[in-house]
Amino acid sequence: MTQKATFDTIEELVSYPIYTLKDNFWEEIRKPYTDEVRAVLLNCQNILREGFKASEAEETEFLENLESEIRKFTGDYIKKLFKDINTNLLRRFNNEFKNNEKGQARNWVTIEEPQIRELWLKCKNSTIVVLQKTKYIEIPLDMV
Repeated sequence: MTQKATFDTIEELVSYPIYTLKDNFWEEIRKPYTDEVRAVLLNCQNILREGFKASEAEETEFLENLESEIRKFTGDYIKKLFKDINTNLLRRFNNEFKNNEKGQARNWVTIEEPQIRELWLKCKNSTIVVLQKTKYIEIPLDMV
């Protein structure tokens, strides 16, 4: 039951940053993810110690297995989201290209063609930079 609740929370923590693909999407994931996993592990540790009077070896084994399952689930879930990364990349590109820095729709009539081409290239390069960040899953390991 603890695993399922943790997995559901992790899905919530990870989905939106990957959906929006801001430049700092790993930072948006890392702290809440770390806080959640640590809280779950600490809670389980307290239950094992106080409620079940588990031995240190039993406690360590349980926590290491739980953390391993959480880490495996997280990696698998992120990989699953990255399989459909093209949609997210296109969304990011379109948002940058079609809207100005204030988030308002660009007035294309007032922009000359060379500026549009320059803007297109800038948005493309910005999207490629974010794509590079999807090659490695940047979540912390070994929190026990």
